[in-house]
This record gives sequence, C-alpha cells and structure tokens, in this order.
Amino acid sequence: MSYLKWNDLLAKHFFNEDMAGKEVLLFVDEVLINEIGREIGKDLSHFISSLIEGPSWVNAHSNYGICQKALLTFENWRFRKKLRYPPYIGYLALFVLAGYVEDENYSQIAYYPKLRALLGEEKGGGQYPSFGKMIHIWMDLERWSKEDKFEEFGRFNVRVRGNWRHVGLPQSQTIISSKERKNIPLIFNRAGIISSDLSAPETIRTSLLEYGEDILAKKTVRLLRRQENNEHLLQSFLDLVIDELNEWDGSLPDDFVDFDPFVRSRIKICLKLNRVTEKATFSLRINAQNEFPDDSLLFQRRCGSNFHCKGSIDRWSTEIKGNDDLLIDAAEFDWLHGEQFEDLNNRWKCSLKGTTVRVFVEGKKFGLPHDNLIETPRIERGSRFILLCYEPIIEKILKWGEKACEKFLRINYKGLPNGWVLYSGINPMESCIGVSELTIDSDIKIRLVDGLRLGKGNTFLKAIPPKISLENYNGTEVVLLNDEPLKCKNENQHWELPKDLPLDKTLSVIVLDQGNEVKRSNFKITDSRISIPNKKSFIDTSGFHETGDKPMIIGVNVYNTDFIQYKKEYTLPTFLSNEIIFIGQQPGEIFHWQGKTVINLEWEPIWAIYKIKRRKWKAHFCSTKKVVECQISNQIDSQKDLRFWKTVLSKMKKSIEKPEFPPLYELWEHYLEVAKSVR
Repeated sequence: MSYLKWNDLLAKHFFNEDMAGKEVLLFVDEVLINEIGREIGKDLSHFISSLIEGPSWVNAHSNYGICQKALLTFENWRFRKKLRYPPYIGYLALFVLAGYVEDENYSQIAYYPKLRALLGEEKGGGQYPSFGKMIHIWMDLERWSKEDKFEEFGRFNVRVRGNWRHVGLPQSQTIISSKERKNIPLIFNRAGIISSDLSAPETIRTSLLEYGEDILAKKTVRLLRRQENNEHLLQSFLDLVIDELNEWDGSLPDDFVDFDPFVRSRIKICLKLNRVTEKATFSLRINAQNEFPDDSLLFQRRCGSNFHCKGSIDRWSTEIKGNDDLLIDAAEFDWLHGEQFEDLNNRWKCSLKGTTVRVFVEGKKFGLPHDNLIETPRIERGSRFILLCYEPIIEKILKWGEKACEKFLRINYKGLPNGWVLYSGINPMESCIGVSELTIDSDIKIRLVDGLRLGKGNTFLKAIPPKISLENYNGTEVVLLNDEPLKCKNENQHWELPKDLPLDKTLSVIVLDQGNEVKRSNFKITDSRISIPNKKSFIDTSGFHETGDKPMIIGVNVYNTDFIQYKKEYTLPTFLSNEIIFIGQQPGEIFHWQGKTVINLEWEPIWAIYKIKRRKWKAHFCSTKKVVECQISNQIDSQKDLRFWKTVLSKMKKSIEKPEFPPLYELWEHYLEVAKSVR
C-alpha cells in the first residue's frame, strides 16, 4: 500500500461528515495505526516504511530526512490533481505517535529519541532536523479545515502543549484519547448534566474530576487539576468537552450497559411581568436535549396530582398543565430544594433545579413568545436579565450587582413566593464568586444563526444567509466581515450581513477588542445552478412526436395532467417548530417559514421539514392527499425556487431525519431521487 493510501485512510478517519462542526484531534497511537492497517493486512511497520518512501513526487529524495520529506509533500499540494485530503496528514500522524505516552509526564528529552526509534534510526541528541518548520504544515491543516472545507469534515485548531513550542504541537493532539472522548457522555450521565444546562467551564472541570477519574487518563486528570501549568490548553480542553456536551443527544456508548435508560430534561420557570398591574405570574416548560415523544408526557407529583405537556418549539415543551387542563402555577413547586418527576411510560425524567438564584432572559432568544421571560442557567456579558433571589443571599447579590453591572435595581411585583425578591440588571461584567448562575464565561463565541445551513459545516444558502451572534460580548467589541465593519441590530443583538455577498468565497467574521483580534470564524455562501429541459426543448432535440393531450413524462416532469390546487382552508402544522421548510409536489414548490411570516401558498405542501434542534431537521408528511397521489408532478417556472428546492433535498438530506412509516419512507426516497435528476 502506497503512502497516499495510508494518508487518505488516516485523513478519512479523522475528517469526515460525522465530525462536521466539531473539533478534530489527531490522536494517534499504535493501536489506531494497526486498526486502520488491518483492513488491508498491514501494520505499524508498513506505515513507517511508507512514510520513509513518501508520495511519488518525494520518494526520489531518498537521502532526505522525514521532516524534509514532509515539507516536500506539503509544498504546493493544492495544485496537484486528485487529492481529496492534504497529503501530509500521514507525517503529522507520525509526529503525534512519537509524542504519545500512556500516563507518564511529558518530556521534550524523550520525544526525539522516540521519533528516531520509530524511524529505525540511530539514537541522536537534540532536535530532529527541520522539525521546527513543521509549524507551517500544522497551520495549513487548520486553514484547510476552516477555510477550504468550512468545517464540513471537522475543525482543526493549532495548539501547543507544555512549555516546548515544537514538541508541544503534536503533543497537544493527545490531550484526550479517542476512547476518553467516546466515554465523555458517561461522565455527563453520572453528573446528571445535559446540554441545555449551559454549564460554565469551571463547573465542567469539577464535574469531570468528580465523576470521571476512572474514565480519564492520569495525564488528563493532571491537566484538570492544573498540575501542568497550562491554562490555555486547559481552556481548550474544556471548550472541546463543552462542544461535546452541546452536541450530546443523551445517548451513551454502544458497549455501555445502561441500567437507567431514562431521558433526562429540565423544568424551567417562565415569568411574565404585567407592568400595568405590577403582578408577576409563573408557569413551567420542559427543556430537553432529546426529541419529545409524539404522545404527551404525563408526570405524577407526590401530592397525587398529575401534570402534562407536549413537545413544542425546538427543544422546548408547551407550558405545563394540570389535571384540569389549566396552566400550573410554578410557585407551587419547591424552588429552593428542587423536585424531580418521572413518566414511566415514556421513560422520561424531568427535574427542577433547587437554587437560591434564578436568571431570566427574553423568550425570543429561544424562539418562545416575546412576553415570556425564560429561566436560563447563567448570565452572559452584555445581556439584559431579571434575577429572582432568595432573601438570605440578597445582600451578597446586591453588592455584586452594584459593582459588576452597568445597571442593577430592585423591582417590586406582587405574586412572588414568600422570601423571594426580583432584580433587573444590564450588562454584567464580572462573576459573582460562589454563585454558578452568576458565573460569566469570559471567552467570546461567534454563532452563525438563523441561516439555512447545508449539512453541518459552515456553508449557507444564498437565499437565507446567517446572522452573526456573539456570546459573552461586553459592547466594546467591533465585528468585521472581511475587514469591513458590520452594524449591530440592538433589538435582537445580531449583526446582519450585507446583501450581494460573493458566492463560494471565504467570508471571515472577525471580532476585535481594543484593536486586537479575539475571535474569528469562516463561512461561505453558495447557490445551486439548475437547468431542467422543458417539454418544447425535449421534443425539439429528441424528435419525439406528441399526439393529443395524454399525460407525458419527461425526466422528473409530468405534462398534460391537472394538479390539485392548494385548499386555503387547510391548516398547516406550524405547531411542529418555529422553523419549517414546506415542500410541494412540483420541483420548485418550496416555502421557508420562520415563525413570524404569513403563510399564503397557492399550492398544497406534501412535506413539512421542521427543525428539531441545531443542525437537525425531520420530515413530516402533511398532505391531505393519499400517499400514492403524492408522487412528483411537473415543475414550476421559478429558477430561484427550483434551486432552493434542489438544495434542500440534495445537500441538506443528511441533516433531515426520514419518516419511519414504510409508505412515507418510500415517498421521501422518491423525492430525494428526483432531486438528483434536477441539474
């Protein structure tokens, strides 16, 4: 097997569609090399010999060292044809392999002898020749993953571990092994945390130590205990774990026997403030990381009464109702100590966290009604918020608010449970020590929101570009797009992109604070070009003779047949989500609904593709026709809508969950197959 075969196998292992939007670590040990080579009957020794030989344009330089061969492999590689992946990944894998240790402390002295031993060379002292130039290759891999591929196969970040700049590059890829990363959900499960908790990095660090010491390697535990004296690397590790938590759907590793197969979720308090009557009213919703069941969730309280709800928008339920089908008053629950409930039929648990401080923000942040204030796990810099505090902690909260916030004052409303007080605050700048809800994450994050994302990478459709959202900003930052300032929409804290952005070009969002770049994110805008021959062009070019008005099929198009007009009295299933893409029976019949726009269609939708959660959709059959009557009909004339229709069914299909009912599954597959023929 040639070097490039090894290179592509390794690259595909690390960079693939399952890693889209996630950080990639090139964790390499001998076990991994042998597993990859086992498919074609090769092992570590063959891998090493292929590296020494190198790709075809390098193997003539037999007198070159391994780093010099890596540089030759890297040089101008984008101009070489038929390379799906960067050709130097095999060499980077070798450098990581040389830096991997089981549980010993890292040592710069031990690294180079191990590298030479792997290559079968004599022992020597000092740095390996040209090893310091490998930084250019590491940097190029980051550029390829972010700018060339827009994170479609994953996101690679250049990091340094320890105090050694050159050796620290490959060793940074070993901060967590593949096995450790796979088992991180076990720690989440033990600690009882879910993605919607938005846990602070310090909370994650303590949870990993408390519940994961038997899962994590000793060197990882040392990093978490700050024994390696590398705060930057620790923060990078915690960011990776938080990304894993944000993507976690509650499932556990396949080889783990789950003795508690319950879905876990959180009960969140909803607050409404009537400024006329000066009265506060409270209700409840469930926030989950899993898809809600089709049936209502039914929970029983210790007092004997029941309450129920159904899935609503994104990962939120409807407001919780009691036996009488009236909204339950959240003030009846134990806010201070918390409560937990179970639905045994649906194997679902929900819990109300007990705490002395609760933070509320506007519901529009979550796609919920604007007059709702929704409980959120913790505050963010630059935000407006309402605090609900228990009396014993009021003095501490008041001191913090007056010192750390731009504005902080008590507000008086009736309807509060005994012992609780309301405060209103703006732009918190510092954390309140010892109060997890008032812990501020100082790391600014760029979010690309509201756009139509193709797959899980950072490629968006031209018709629906994203908006820029910043988390944890303090108001002094400047946001640029390719060095041009963007204006902030203060009412929704979004930065909107200008019109007529260039297609299929790298667009860089850059955040500056006091003139220094603090964060960058790349994305691109694309559009599909579709050319569907019409009936006349087909007849002219094929010589086909049309007789009468009998139905005629040309490719995906059906001619000389009537189609059913949309019945305007038909109720569309807008209850499914606050973002739905409706697909009609004709290629090009498509409408993107985002919760606010008025729906006025002249055709009947067949599918409602609704958003379940971030980067995940589900196909819902919504037609009044029989399934057998919903096959693709003839096209419409709008090329713009045709491009959108094609893009959703072709490029987004991996993000869309298919129907399970066999006839609907077959119909959905029919639509996907037709989309392939639309060019």
